[in-house]
Parts: sequence; C-alpha cells; structure tokens
Amino acid sequence: MSVACVTELTQNGQWFSPLAILLSAAVGGFIARSAVNANREIARKRATLDVILKSESDDYFERIYAVFSSEKRRSSGLEVLLQAESDSEKKAKMEVDNFLNHYELIAISINQNILDEFFYKEWMRSTYIKHYKESKAYIDGTREESPKAYVCFQELAEKWDKETPNTPAIAHNISASG
Repeated sequence: MSVACVTELTQNGQWFSPLAILLSAAVGGFIARSAVNANREIARKRATLDVILKSESDDYFERIYAVFSSEKRRSSGLEVLLQAESDSEKKAKMEVDNFLNHYELIAISINQNILDEFFYKEWMRSTYIKHYKESKAYIDGTREESPKAYVCFQELAEKWDKETPNTPAIAHNISASG
C-alpha cells in the first residue's frame, strides 16, 4: 500500500472507527475486570464476617470452645485427651478436635483466598495465636498419628505471631472467657 493510499484512508476516517472500537473494548474490559475484582473482595469480606458472626453466636461452637477451655485448664492439659479411654474423654477429645479443626479450616480458607486474611486477623489475631500456643503440645501429640494435622493452623498462627499487630486487640466473646 502506498503512502498516498494510507493518507487517503486516514483522511477519510476509515481507520478511526476500528481504532475507536478497539479502544472502547479495551476500556470496557478494564472496567469489567475492575468490577469483578471489587465484587470478589466484597464477597470475601462478607464471607469472613459471616464466619466470625457464626462462630461467636453459634451454640455448637460455644460448646466446643467451652470444652477446649475447660480441658486446657486441667492440670494434665489437653494432652491427656490423646490417650482418651472413657466415653466422656473420647467425647471431649472429639470436641477439642472439632474446635481446632475450625481454626484449620479458617487457615485453609485464608490460604485459598476464600476468607479475607486482613479482616479476620484484625478481629482474631491475638486469640488465634493464643489458642494455637495453648494447644501446641496436643497438636504435636496428634501428629504422631496424623503428621499433617493442623499444619495450616500452625503456619498461620506462627506467621501472625511474628508480625507486629497493626491495631490494639479487639475484645470479643471468645477471648473474654478463655
């Protein structure tokens, strides 16, 4: 194509229309992508809030927390549950496991970007770390049979423990009694 043809095409506006369409599509794609990302962030924060509210108001969670709290205060600590023999000890062990599984699920959900780490950490950081430290010997004992038990819980608690908190601890129900 000669220079004269290109000059004539651009002067007649034949290149302007496709260029405008391409530019409009790119801008539209950028805006759509931004909206999708914003909606994902809102959904992640909403899911995090739902988990927090449910765990602080749910009767089942309150019960397993009460068992965890009671068992850790015993002179023999949580570790005695590793050799649970009686039905009541086995039930207590199951409820402690369920309580710790909750924290493992939180860590996995944060790792998978299902829950918002910053939001959850702002609310639960000190309690999360405290509960990990209180259950560390129990977790270590559990790993003798299940080497990968509570690995994500441990990794997240240790990560947060190394960090300096951004804000003062927020008082909430679960840390008030235990």
